[in-house]
Amino acid sequence: MSFLYSVMFLLVYSCFGDKNNRELVPKDAPQNVSIIEIHGKHLQIEWDSVTRESVRGTFRGYLVRIWNHAASQVYAIPPEVTRASVEFFPYSRNFVTVAVRNNKFIGPPSDALSFDAPQGAPNYPVLFEAHQVGNSSLLLQWNMPTQPNGILLGYKIYCTEINDTYVNDQTAFSFVIMDPLKFQTKLSDLREGVTYKIGIAAINCVGESLTNYLDVQIYPHDPSIPSVPDFKYHINYEEIDADEICIEPTDHLDKEDDNDFYLSNLQTELPRKSSKKENPCYVTTKITWIPDIDKNPGSHFYVKYKMKEAPDYFTTEPELKNDFMFLRYFDACKNYEIIVVAVDGEFETESKKFETPVMSFPPKM
Repeated sequence: MSFLYSVMFLLVYSCFGDKNNRELVPKDAPQNVSIIEIHGKHLQIEWDSVTRESVRGTFRGYLVRIWNHAASQVYAIPPEVTRASVEFFPYSRNFVTVAVRNNKFIGPPSDALSFDAPQGAPNYPVLFEAHQVGNSSLLLQWNMPTQPNGILLGYKIYCTEINDTYVNDQTAFSFVIMDPLKFQTKLSDLREGVTYKIGIAAINCVGESLTNYLDVQIYPHDPSIPSVPDFKYHINYEEIDADEICIEPTDHLDKEDDNDFYLSNLQTELPRKSSKKENPCYVTTKITWIPDIDKNPGSHFYVKYKMKEAPDYFTTEPELKNDFMFLRYFDACKNYEIIVVAVDGEFETESKKFETPVMSFPPKM
């Protein structure tokens, strides 16, 4: 009889368990979730604690969830804490909720708190490659950072000579490319046999990212026939104005050692405003050389262009230092034919011919 009673007790206990140890979904959501401060990359929030009875199990604390349109992050907070500092997602609308958790379940979330997060420093371009062109130049190529974290302004390039034991700081130089959609540049006047440390950082209105580095050695090069080049053209090109784009001032503009922070590529002359204001069709057109890096890209390039009805091409001077040039007083209201010519020593190869569209502009005041 006692044996049967013991078996029945075990069966009943296994079905219903100890009532005091049962875990149920927490009943209440934390109330009065509010923002205390936004500082740097972090958001500080607080909320009211919940009663132990509403936890309906072993109180393990709170879960703070923050998210935007693309990502989400969850933070575990101890039960005795009702204030937390969490990292927000810059330059986007963020949402925050707080929920209670016990050993088995997470309770209902609080009402979502939303705010527009400020810009933050960008991350660096992950893809970063260097290709030798000619015997003294490198063509650098990269991609846009996956997290611009604000209004992307462009990129900063670093270069210095290195050897097995030290970095030669006396050879270091850098320049800024004020174009967020430019993904290549050319480094010229490099020395054969020398290894260079090349770096790239992204820039937005808040500042500069960490730098992605690679080491590249310059090897001897024998000229040969270049592969067929490609190119891009940008009619009515104007550099972006950081002062107009960035409403709030940045720390970089106040630093003495960063006076050139928003200067363009210092290796070339900036586009000048057209003096022919009476004709709005005259604009500056930017030509960007895109060499074939998988074969022989050549060492430099020049441009041939003419109005479609003209008999002869106008030929520019060779561009030896940069991967681009400017065609000034370009009549954008007419069709042009443009050809880019890749050069390597005495060898030359022409690109396909491109015909520009006819554009129209309002009169200049």
